[in-house]
Amino acid sequence: MSKKCSSLQLGPLSEIRNSYVVGNFDLGMYSSVNRCQLEIGGGIGVSSYVSDTDFGNYAIVGSRVSIGGFEHPLDWLSAHPFQWNQGTEHWAKSVHFEKNIEQKPIPERTIIEPDTWVGNNSVVLSGRKIQTGSVVGAGSVVTKDTPPYSISVGNPAKIIGYRFDEKTILKLLELKWWELSFNLIASINFNNINLAIQQLDKIRSEI
Repeated sequence: MSKKCSSLQLGPLSEIRNSYVVGNFDLGMYSSVNRCQLEIGGGIGVSSYVSDTDFGNYAIVGSRVSIGGFEHPLDWLSAHPFQWNQGTEHWAKSVHFEKNIEQKPIPERTIIEPDTWVGNNSVVLSGRKIQTGSVVGAGSVVTKDTPPYSISVGNPAKIIGYRFDEKTILKLLELKWWELSFNLIASINFNNINLAIQQLDKIRSEI
């Protein structure tokens, strides 16, 4: 793991492997992260597994969540990993087999954009994009990209609404508040979206 951060909180028996940590990030106990990029203000709950995924700032994942990673091929002879010599150390030793071993499929990158929330017990399949501001409800299975600021639930996950009206969403995407330093946004009225946008407009005009 390489890192460029001031605060990395790791819960008991959690691990980060082959990943790049940019900012402060919290990883809950028993969770595992592999081949990921973790950005400022992010976090992952308890007993979650995330791999081959790029996080945006302030992206939060709940507990017992699976994101990205490897999917078994459906168009090969078998869906079993013996085809790329995984788990065969004690039962499939063969010179002929070793010479004809297939290369393990490479997982697609999964993207979790800024200001997103993936609820407990959810699954996000590899190669999908959870776009900025999206919310994925608990227990959902995401099989398609989610639009900005959408709310998706179910198996497979379907859009049931949006967090804000279209005008507000476009303004938030323009302001990109998640790129500002925390010191700049700390005094914003978070619970009043219209006032928050006015304050962000002022901050943006002054920098």
